[in-house]
Amino acid sequence: MNEPQKWLPVAALIIILWLTIIGLTVGPVTNDNVGLDVDTGTRGLTIGILAVVGFVNLLTVRFLVLPRAATNPDAREEQIAVTGYSFATAPAIYGVVVSIVTGQGLLALPFGAIALYGLFVVWSYLRESSGSPRAG
Repeated sequence: MNEPQKWLPVAALIIILWLTIIGLTVGPVTNDNVGLDVDTGTRGLTIGILAVVGFVNLLTVRFLVLPRAATNPDAREEQIAVTGYSFATAPAIYGVVVSIVTGQGLLALPFGAIALYGLFVVWSYLRESSGSPRAG
């Protein structure tokens, strides 16, 4: 594991935690100040759709994007790592959006948990594949 791959998981963790804290604090305040009047059905649909997109995003990166990139002889390990960790942080962003739309900051926590799970999935995949020879 080279230098960039050592600090990328830590940077992704900091970003995920920061976004979750932003969702916890800014969501309710922004909703009250802006006066978003979103009905209950739309709130529930937004939460459900973004949760599904977050999980599908992680499954896609784990089973399609990272293995395909790992078999590409032109792709560097740093590029693969950055791609994986970028995908892993996306659910935390969805948590900020959901907390702003619904006005409930605690809804950022499950999305932060999904992002942390994604971080672990990407980290474990990169750790397993770093010792294996690249196809091509």
